Amino acid sequence: MRPLAIAMAGSRLVAAIAAMLALWRGAGVWAIVLNQCLAALLLLLALRAVRAPRAHLTLRLAGARRLAGYAAWNSASGLIGANLSRFFQVASGLVMPAATVGQLSLALRVVDMMVSVLVTGVSRVALSRLSAAEREGGDPVTVFMVTTRRLAFVMLPVLVLIALLAEPLLGFIGRDGWGPAARLVTWFALVQALRSPLFVARDLFAALGRPRLNVLVSVVELATLVLLLVVLPDPLVWVARLVVSVPLVMVLLRSRFGVGAGPLLASLREPFVATLGMGLLMYAAAPLPTLLAGGLAGVLLYAAFAAALLGGRRRSAVWQLLFPRRAAGPS
Repeated sequence: MRPLAIAMAGSRLVAAIAAMLALWRGAGVWAIVLNQCLAALLLLLALRAVRAPRAHLTLRLAGARRLAGYAAWNSASGLIGANLSRFFQVASGLVMPAATVGQLSLALRVVDMMVSVLVTGVSRVALSRLSAAEREGGDPVTVFMVTTRRLAFVMLPVLVLIALLAEPLLGFIGRDGWGPAARLVTWFALVQALRSPLFVARDLFAALGRPRLNVLVSVVELATLVLLLVVLPDPLVWVARLVVSVPLVMVLLRSRFGVGAGPLLASLREPFVATLGMGLLMYAAAPLPTLLAGGLAGVLLYAAFAAALLGGRRRSAVWQLLFPRRAAGPS
């Protein structure tokens, strides 16, 4: 699963960078097409490079029958979840002006593209490790907590930086024409940062054979979006939907797996406080002269806060946490 995760995350990262460069050069909506096509092509080449196993047709359907129920629920969850933002954009086009929908689409693309790059690879590895823990008599909840903590060390500062640097970021991507979308980028990025402790919950549900829970969450999110759009046709409906879905996921984690909000948030204390410190200092120093200067300042401030919080005896703890060394001996 590790080569697959690296291939997926790497292909999306390179495609995202290429799309941003294309936007900066004036490619317009074709940059989105470039992003999707290039990500698929790079993933194909990467999978061939790592000699990934190939799928083969077979007439032996016994295994397929056993997996049919799980696969149906998991596919439904993926279909709704992966296309939720697309459904929202199409519905928004029916009740909002075209200019507003264009700003909404760009804001979603900027934030969701980065979330996809960060989460996709982690999700593949997490699903494998959670399933292995369940199969081998381990503790999947502990794996979930550790994975969520590691992801938070990267996800929280990146999303907060995007929120703080929304204006220069959009100025780099779309020059002066997309400035009004900066407010949406800030809101979407901050909300995704607050939601990041629950990103791995979908993998926990799927790994423990509960894909129906993911379908439930996706359907509730979709229904909430539709209802809110009817009552309040505004782009920030995308943010407001989480008032319903986040408590629902927390209730499911607590009732089905014993994961309480207190222990989960306590495990994220260091990355959250380090990100908060970075964000407050950068907000006080705003506006920063350039996008590059803001990014470098954010990275240095976050690294300093994280090192201080983790203690003098663990200066390399962040690196070890993100890239743990493989234990010696047979795997």
